[in-house]
Amino acid sequence: MPLKVELKDDAGMLLVQSPGEDELLFPYVWLRDNCQCSKCFHPVSLARLLLLADLKLDDKPQHVELENNGEIVYLVWSDGHRSPYPVSWLKERAFTESVRQKRSKVYRRTKKLWGSEFKDILPKFDFEKVQKDDKELYKWMKNLEEY
Repeated sequence: MPLKVELKDDAGMLLVQSPGEDELLFPYVWLRDNCQCSKCFHPVSLARLLLLADLKLDDKPQHVELENNGEIVYLVWSDGHRSPYPVSWLKERAFTESVRQKRSKVYRRTKKLWGSEFKDILPKFDFEKVQKDDKELYKWMKNLEEY
């Protein structure tokens, strides 16, 4: 049984289902914002090139195509833009509870709860160092994530 993909315009979602697996739903606006084509995403810096101001919140794909033996889903948007989404990429970013838990374990640091004693252990950072030194930036970001 091949990969099932379907546009759910009434819900504003793309449905993707591999044989024997749960249905995965992806909001159209999220898909458009996360387009991985070379016009929308810079592969070296891993940065989006599509400006948030240019994102049409009500845009929806006109049709869906499968290519590369069902390994890549293409959405063709109302302006003719063609967005590729590898099925493996979509599965890693699914909004299901099991995938969220997995991402949380892999990508999130353990939170450190704090109370009034935090003033005694509050990490302090020099703004200039954080801007100029990658190691200092990493330490600042790590603390931001943990606390």
